[in-house]
Amino acid sequence: YGDVRVRVTEKHPMVVRGADGQAVAKPALEVQADEALLGADGAFHKLEVLKVLPVQAGQQVYNFEITSDSSDQNERMIAADGVVTGDVVVQSRLNGDKLPWER
Repeated sequence: YGDVRVRVTEKHPMVVRGADGQAVAKPALEVQADEALLGADGAFHKLEVLKVLPVQAGQQVYNFEITSDSSDQNERMIAADGVVTGDVVVQSRLNGDKLPWER
């Protein structure tokens, strides 16, 4: 949307406006073109372009984990490139994956 561009993996947690108008996290691959992303400015922004791109050879992925004792997903959000997104713990929870310390 606008000048904001972000490239994420298909499992990366994106925060969109839910049916009730509240923020909800979902994997990037499940985001639909008619949805609105939560921006770093706290407003929802309707997507203008949504593409699934191939992985490039040598492409690097960085996962962040926010240190928090809270189980509240909102405590694990970060603004990246103008978009609010969840950390690797949110991603793992959304995808039903076990975290390293749960294995």
